[in-house]
Amino acid sequence: MKFNRMALVAGLLALGVAACGDDVEIVQPTPEPPPPPPPVEATMAPASASVAVGNSVVFAVNASGGVAGEAASWTCASSNTGIATVTSTSAGCSATGVAAGDVTITASVTKSGETVNVGAQLTVTSDEEPPPPSGDPAFVLIQTITGEGNSDVSGLNGRVSVQVGVERGDQTLEMLSVLLDGEVVASQSFGSSMGMAPPEEAAEQAVHTFTLSFDSDDYDRDTGAPVYMNGEHTISAELQIAGGMMADGMMGHETLSSNAIDVEFSNSNFIATTLSGLGDGAMNAVTGRVWHGGPDASSVEISALPVLYSGSVSSVTLNQFCGADAQTDSEAPFSFEITCKSYMTTADGGDAPTFNVGGTMMTAKGSKVYLDFMAPDAPDFSPDPNDREDGWVNASVNFTGEQGSSSKKDGWLVYNDTNAGDGVGGYTPRLRYALAPSNNKVSTAIAADPVTAVVLPPGVSGATQEDALCVVVSAVDLLGNESKLPAASANCVTADDYDADEADMSA
Repeated sequence: MKFNRMALVAGLLALGVAACGDDVEIVQPTPEPPPPPPPVEATMAPASASVAVGNSVVFAVNASGGVAGEAASWTCASSNTGIATVTSTSAGCSATGVAAGDVTITASVTKSGETVNVGAQLTVTSDEEPPPPSGDPAFVLIQTITGEGNSDVSGLNGRVSVQVGVERGDQTLEMLSVLLDGEVVASQSFGSSMGMAPPEEAAEQAVHTFTLSFDSDDYDRDTGAPVYMNGEHTISAELQIAGGMMADGMMGHETLSSNAIDVEFSNSNFIATTLSGLGDGAMNAVTGRVWHGGPDASSVEISALPVLYSGSVSSVTLNQFCGADAQTDSEAPFSFEITCKSYMTTADGGDAPTFNVGGTMMTAKGSKVYLDFMAPDAPDFSPDPNDREDGWVNASVNFTGEQGSSSKKDGWLVYNDTNAGDGVGGYTPRLRYALAPSNNKVSTAIAADPVTAVVLPPGVSGATQEDALCVVVSAVDLLGNESKLPAASANCVTADDYDADEADMSA
């Protein structure tokens, strides 16, 4: 504690001295200011560059000076954006050639509140204008234009053929193209015979004729939209020939244009359809036609694709087809589902669905089919010297007789000839029988399984009299369509009680 008291006394004495009227001023020294940062400087590398149209080059920007540790930023500009465009990147300025010419690329660099500008020169070269080819020039000319069976250019339709004349000269030919309204629709590349080397004989200077073609009636298979609408169009041709060597070492090209001819398309509107669900097919052995239908056919699905080369469509109506009612669909793709009723194709050329498209009746293109959903007429029982009539027969009857037999060897059926030449043809009888039922009705026979021949059970006798068996017969075609069976309450009658109305098994 002694040391602390002495220090305190010394401090008080010092204060007392200062307080006794002596003037004392204490002055702190002023620190020297820091040196200013070096001025901001910027460079671009390379100082000049060359680039082809469509290609890019990067001018690196480097900034120095300013406050240490501070980052520099920059914006890039082109003196002519029609020659080159420019964007700022983290590395510098990226310039892209637009057209041949010279341009200045400038970067405004900012750092430490100071901005400096730096620039570089860019030359844009174009490979679209090769040196003109040397030697005799080539020539291209449209000679004729024809449609399918039509040489009138004011009404072309279908596949259009364009005949083009080419005079080669001393040039190397590469490609010949036909253009519709400026767009290539057909082209041909030349091989060694016409394109790899100039001709060596004067005869090769003659005009060579080439025919290129395209479908003026082409359309989108999903939407039905025509590729080319009816109306006025322009057809021309272009000939591409090899040009001279470019500065970048690439081969150039030159394109020669032909005369242009105004034409007019006049394609017919149509409707494309597809049909499904028609059932299995069966062939008529006589006519060779394949028929569809039968009882196992499902609902028929029909899709319709209107192809309109003028105008548009908002709804399509399927007219009556195969006995079904008309239907309308107002949303593309247009589709219909119908159930065919008792119906048979009668037209010699087959049937095709027809449609009402915006008030215009149109028949499906390429969709004609032969349909048979109609049951054939049942055979009739016929009187003969043995009095085998109506449904009563005996076991001695030959049940295997065929339709159309001139001898009528079955001796008890008469087939209706009205449908003999229609449908799938070859109707065959289908038998159902029962031993003489006590109630004289056909109900027992109808309930029996169909058979192809009558076979009596063992031990059954008395089947030789004319009323031993009650037989019901129907006709079945190759598609499975079967004639109607008689009502179960119908009588199976003897010859003495013959009634023409009851004997009509198709009723």
